[in-house]
Amino acid sequence: MPKNKFMLVDASKTLTQLSPAELRSIDLRYEASKGECDCLRSSWTIAGHAIEIVFFPETNRAGVAAGSDAEWTDASSAADALRRFLNDDMSP
Repeated sequence: MPKNKFMLVDASKTLTQLSPAELRSIDLRYEASKGECDCLRSSWTIAGHAIEIVFFPETNRAGVAAGSDAEWTDASSAADALRRFLNDDMSP
């Protein structure tokens, strides 16, 4: 099976920048208030829930949520975090 099951479209092209206040995920909104980060929403959804990402470039950590608790991973970018989330590869 291919490593990147969901990467037929460049993940970064699905992302739109948001302010922390626009995040629907309470977990992500809280974490975004803690420091300098990028807040994004993908045009892709899971079960009707928007996929949202908070990416901290200084630490290369990202939280991803889709209508539930956020999952966290090391990531080189928000698009990398989205790829990891969709491919069930959210290493700690």
